[in-house]
Amino acid sequence: NSENRIKVGNPGDSGASGQKFRIALACINSKMAEPEVNLARLETVCEKAARNGARLIVFAEEWLTGSLNKSSRPEDAEAALEIPGPALERLEEIARRLKLSMVVGLVEKAPSGKCRNTCVVVDEKGYQVSSGIYFYKLRIKKDALVKRMLLLR
Repeated sequence: NSENRIKVGNPGDSGASGQKFRIALACINSKMAEPEVNLARLETVCEKAARNGARLIVFAEEWLTGSLNKSSRPEDAEAALEIPGPALERLEEIARRLKLSMVVGLVEKAPSGKCRNTCVVVDEKGYQVSSGIYFYKLRIKKDALVKRMLLLR
């Protein structure tokens, strides 16, 4: 677990408080296709981060579900989560109880039935403030490099 203190904005900026706060980076493994097990572990890690003064915790890409898109087992796709759904409700409850904002990567089951790599952002009041999909293509001369990023909506 890595934690850093960062400064947010300048005191003179509009909307920026200039306050410092602690961010926890959850650099831990998760169980493939076992979101309930991962949710229990997330709660424990979030409790520790909050006790240590963190106000934001960030989990890795596809952490909550495991990298289902890379799995060779077709049944693993069943672990993709519907957003909104029970997993999001649990994340919101944990965030609200601990007064801790969180960014959690997961594989989402879209209304079309397709699985997609996404991310959920929940604030310290327990509200989903955003979710997004990762993607972008970078062209350098004649070569194309495909990368992913978080688009918030």
